This record gives sequence, C-alpha cells and structure tokens, in this order.
Amino acid sequence: MDYCFFTTSEYVNQLNHISASEKIIRGKTQIHVHEFFEIEFVIDGSGKHQINENEYELSRGSIYLLTPGAFHRIVCTPELKLVNIMFDESVVSNSLISELLVENKNYCINFNEDAFFEAYMLATQLIDDIKAPDEYTNLHIGNLLNCIIVKIIRGNNPIKTIEPKGRTALLNNAMRYLYNNFKDNPSLEKLASISGYSPNYFSKIFTELTGRGYVDFLNALKVTHSKM
Repeated sequence: MDYCFFTTSEYVNQLNHISASEKIIRGKTQIHVHEFFEIEFVIDGSGKHQINENEYELSRGSIYLLTPGAFHRIVCTPELKLVNIMFDESVVSNSLISELLVENKNYCINFNEDAFFEAYMLATQLIDDIKAPDEYTNLHIGNLLNCIIVKIIRGNNPIKTIEPKGRTALLNNAMRYLYNNFKDNPSLEKLASISGYSPNYFSKIFTELTGRGYVDFLNALKVTHSKM
C-alpha cells in the first residue's frame, strides 16, 4: 500500500487553524491519511473517490467531509476542479466536533444546484477572508465553516454515509489514538487493546494496511513532526 500521512502543522494554517483554496487535480492522488478534518467541493469535472475500502462517483455538486484517520485518494477522469478546506477541531463548535468524532462519520453527498451554490458561496467568502485578514477574520471564518458543516450534515441526497467497518475500523481507531498520543510513545499492545485484538493480529493488519510496521510508522510520525 503506497501511502503518506499529512500532519496538521504541515497543511493547516497555524494562524487561523484552517486552510482553504480552489485547486485542480489531474490523474490520481496518492493514498493518504491525515490528522485534521477535510472538506472538498467538486466544482467541475468527474472522477472517483476511494475512502477506506469504498469507492464513490464524483461530479459537480459532490461534497465530502472526512474526519482524521480516513485513508483516501481521488482518481480523476481526467481532472477535477475543487474547493479544498482543511482545519483542526479548534475552529468548529464543540457540539459539531462531538457529533463528527463520537460517531466517527465521514460524509459524502450530492447537493442540488441551489444547495451547492449556497455552500460554495460560503466557501468563497471563507477563502477571501483568509486572504485578507482583519480583527474579525477568525470569528467570521469559524461561523462560515460551522454553517458549511451543518449544510453537509443536513444533506438529503447522500451518495453514502460512510461507516468504517471490519479491518478499516480497526485502523481508523488506532490512527486516531496514535495521532493524538504519539509523543507519549504508545505501545503496539496499547493500540491493540483499544481495538480489541491481540497484539500479533493487530500488528499483522496494521502492516498490511499501512505498508509499514508499527514501530517504523511511529518513528516516521515523530520525525515528520520534529521538522515542523
């Protein structure tokens, strides 16, 4: 499994705790997992979104919200124009974060044109505010982001609400704990106990799904953070 992991300090603006931009993806992205939240709007084009062990068709109006720990990548046919928003939990209301994290949900939905336009306008305001900050920027972008998340949660035309299961749920739960506690050197036995599996079985599945042994993965995570 060819993958990489993205850290909050590397990809999320540390001043506002959120980064947002429009971008174009061509071909396919590398499989990756990150320790922050991500929302993307498909403005134009088509492709497929592979999230954990599932695959979803993407076209204009598709919007998805990913929680930390989800493995995913985009395969374009031939390209996608997107709005990308990456943020940590400090920007979002506690009630929304609790709903997203406790239920461990990733959302992938289709908006009709009117609903999509409303959400897109909120996103463009957010991008503009980040580019030209003032004393009200943090308050404004937080409110805009909360509104976007509520619209996604309320979306009435889901492609599918993704519920991690089986070995994927095992890895997601382990990754969530690992990213929050890696500085404390959590043992493989600790993560295995959280997941309810024996250390030997957990080690085997972890290596199969990430392409690295647990100790190598943990050390690489520490090195990445030390360079930020």
